Amino acid sequence: MVNKLFQNGEDLTNGSRLNEFIANPKKALWSLAGPIIFSLLFQALYLIIDTFFVIKIGHEAVAAITFAMPVFLIIVATVTGFGIGVTTLISKYIGAQNNEEASRVAHHAVIVGLILGVFISLFGYIITPVIFKFLGASGYTLLLAIQYFRIIFIGSFFLVASVIFRSILAGEGNHIAPATILIIAVVINLILDPIFIIVFDWGIRGAAWATFCGFLFSFVTYFIFLFIKNSSFFNFNFRQFNFNTDLIKKIFKIGAPIAVSQMLLSSGAMLVNFFVSRFGQEMVAGFGLASRLEALYTIVLIGISSALLTLLGMYLGAKRYDSIKFILYYTAKASFIISLFVGIVFYFFSGMFLSIFTNNITLISVGILYFKITVYCYPVIAIIYVIAKLLQVAGHPIKDVLVNLFRLIIFFLPLVAFLAYGLDWGIKGIWYARLFATFLAFIFALSFYKRVSQEIKKSCEQQKNLF
Repeated sequence: MVNKLFQNGEDLTNGSRLNEFIANPKKALWSLAGPIIFSLLFQALYLIIDTFFVIKIGHEAVAAITFAMPVFLIIVATVTGFGIGVTTLISKYIGAQNNEEASRVAHHAVIVGLILGVFISLFGYIITPVIFKFLGASGYTLLLAIQYFRIIFIGSFFLVASVIFRSILAGEGNHIAPATILIIAVVINLILDPIFIIVFDWGIRGAAWATFCGFLFSFVTYFIFLFIKNSSFFNFNFRQFNFNTDLIKKIFKIGAPIAVSQMLLSSGAMLVNFFVSRFGQEMVAGFGLASRLEALYTIVLIGISSALLTLLGMYLGAKRYDSIKFILYYTAKASFIISLFVGIVFYFFSGMFLSIFTNNITLISVGILYFKITVYCYPVIAIIYVIAKLLQVAGHPIKDVLVNLFRLIIFFLPLVAFLAYGLDWGIKGIWYARLFATFLAFIFALSFYKRVSQEIKKSCEQQKNLF
């Protein structure tokens, strides 16, 4: 596995990979999505096992990590937005067979990623206590959240850099190496978790240091892969590097709105935590367990949509609207069926899965109620993921931001106020607010899809007429 990981990158400018992707879009989607889904499933397995160890510290520890997770995801969202801008531009330039411009994007991504990593680490470490007090953590839960997340912020430099390195490889259609690196990092994390938490008796700090080691391993491996072994398609050489602000603007024009959109997703989770915490820290822990289980579903959508982004970028660069249309419909259909199946499983068997972590009836009942209500919006969320990637790659990321803004804040907040407090539905009102807000946002997503797909069709036809 390791030897294969460091093989030289494939030359994509000869069009062989692009032609292969155009000839068989279904195979292309699953060949790209497979490694992503597998690696993310491995990561989800880590989160589940990590929860198994953390809950032995007490339900306050689970609540602390539940408070910490959305904040952590905001860090990831910030850099992922920039990374998607990098992936989109690289895949477009490769689709247009413009090797030089794709290489320039990759070089700039590395520099900006390292600077971003330093800033997030330092700033985050300083403001950690303020964040969790604002989010509603209190008492022992607050203390644990601060202990956990200050260590995570120290390691976030390595995480940020790794996300950028992964985005470069995704742009050239290489998802195998990132998947392999992630799997090994998760294995290291899993091995260290029980050692640090139980054997060394470090408690929640042990979970954080195990995660830190995983971040560090990923960074070192990516660094060797890209800059020492030169195993990427791009040969990095910074001796003649000239910083180009226009190119950075291009990346941020795509990436900044996506980062905002991704941060809205995390902010939505923070809002849910805030409202749930009004009903007690035990409710937060129960929601946290349900969220860990739900991650198994979410990462499948992330894997499929990440592969879709690469393909859409290449097809758009090659001006192949027929391929764009086919892969959109096929991905939407596949994601819908998967979501329907997962929703049925969670609806009937969530209690059985949650009981693996704890025998606390209150925590389990909170999770069961959550799934009984929210699984109805799973198929709709799947379509929203697909539409989001089209909006991103077509240069309309603001519309993606609006969809998430509607779903997570504009519709969600009034519905929570009305259902949870106005009608006195309690925590059940929060889950129904999430369900109804998703369906309302879906209407806007469909209207955006119709307009943008027509724009892409006209653009591709006009380009072909020039030749």
